[in-house]
Amino acid sequence: MGDALLGAPLVSPLLAQRGDIVLGPGGRDFGVCLGASAVGMAPAGLITLPLTTCTRAWRV
Repeated sequence: MGDALLGAPLVSPLLAQRGDIVLGPGGRDFGVCLGASAVGMAPAGLITLPLTTCTRAWRV
């Protein structure tokens, strides 16, 4: 779905910059890159996770 909406992903999620869209480790949840971490939604509210756990990223 991310490719269809956002185009080709970055070569590595570690190249994501602030504001870029990332895909979480489960492969189902999208978030926003904050630098070395990303933030996304979870049932309990916002969660922060290391960028190293993200599986894909797209430049915005």
